[in-house]
Amino acid sequence: MRSFAALIGLLVLARTAAAEPRSCVRRFEAAKRELIASGFHPTSDHDTAKWLVIDGDATEASMGLEMGGADGPHVGYRATVAKSNAVAKVSDWHARKRALCCDDNHEADDHILRFTWEKKTNRFTAQIVLDRFGDHLKETQDEANLFIAAARRAAEDCMR
Repeated sequence: MRSFAALIGLLVLARTAAAEPRSCVRRFEAAKRELIASGFHPTSDHDTAKWLVIDGDATEASMGLEMGGADGPHVGYRATVAKSNAVAKVSDWHARKRALCCDDNHEADDHILRFTWEKKTNRFTAQIVLDRFGDHLKETQDEANLFIAAARRAAEDCMR
């Protein structure tokens, strides 16, 4: 009987460890490799391996790439999966769009648009954020689609 209780304890511990965002780092690393192999190269030097950064700890895992000068507008791609408290309402992916304006890096005439997709479960919140030049949406749509698809698959895997 004691060994059965120990086995149940190990299974619960393994399930808890797998459910930590820290374990999502490996999934985001796989998504990064997938993006590079599929031609995702949004930077001028095409060095996605260098600029697409994966990070994670016990509460959050992320994959992101930011482009922009010190004083100029910033655009980029970011996906995050974070532990969350119990949510009042579980939600599937939903999208929002808004203009980024009027902070240290963005002015109204930069025409930066923020596209956000978010999903909430009882244990996690996933978010995919793309900041893009509104004047160049058509030229960058293929890369945006690649990132959204890879990030969404990775986030879904992490939230299981």
